[in-house]
Amino acid sequence: MFLFIKVLKLFVLPPGVFLVGLGVVLVLWWRSRATLARRVLILNLIFLWVLSTGAGAFLLSQGLERVGASAPAALTGKEEAIVVLAGGASKKQEEDPLLILSTASARRLLWALKLYEHSSARLPIVYTGGSSDPYDPETIEAATAKRFAVSRGIPEENFWVESRSRDTYENALAVRQMFDTRFPGKFPHRIVLVTSAIHMPRARLVMEALGFEVVSASAPEEPVQFRWNILEFLPQPHALSGSTVALNEWVGIAGYWFIGWL
Repeated sequence: MFLFIKVLKLFVLPPGVFLVGLGVVLVLWWRSRATLARRVLILNLIFLWVLSTGAGAFLLSQGLERVGASAPAALTGKEEAIVVLAGGASKKQEEDPLLILSTASARRLLWALKLYEHSSARLPIVYTGGSSDPYDPETIEAATAKRFAVSRGIPEENFWVESRSRDTYENALAVRQMFDTRFPGKFPHRIVLVTSAIHMPRARLVMEALGFEVVSASAPEEPVQFRWNILEFLPQPHALSGSTVALNEWVGIAGYWFIGWL
């Protein structure tokens, strides 16, 4: 299922979705359906234009970020752990662990450490996530995160790692299995969930579907901005990148719902 979803996403997200659209245009043209081919081509161009603008990226991101953004978690004392979702890492050898972790991963980890330091209960931190490459399963992200946390004074026994899960659903499933083992007979599990604001809606829905009670604690980051000027309505490379990130979350939510994971 993981590989199927990963391949499918390649064709429903940019740039694959535009190639699919052009392929449909060629097939229709070849079958002498020129009018329909022109309509599909125009729709393809409009879709590409919208996703390539700052306005399009803002519209796609706004709903996710507004729901996912959260103030520092108000802990009740009933939480069992701070769960951090991995955000990617390189395999380069660096002295500083933060240079190995992606920007998203570093932000999430630093925020989790801050929450830990402000938690009187000293909740354990769970860092979950492995390689998302089906042909290269090795990853050093979780181990790197733990190395940095320990260097900052977090006791090793308070930093748990899980490095086999490959996507958000597998993250949640692995954490559920870990908690059922470490906290037998205790249900539902209440966690502080740390991830990016734009990813929080999907992550929270999955966690709650598996029975968790979730306190959202989005890692601080600059939200997608919009300013009323002509440039926001013209194609820009960074806007297409932002639209793709947001579209990936919307597609992920729809796909998880369709499969029955939500």
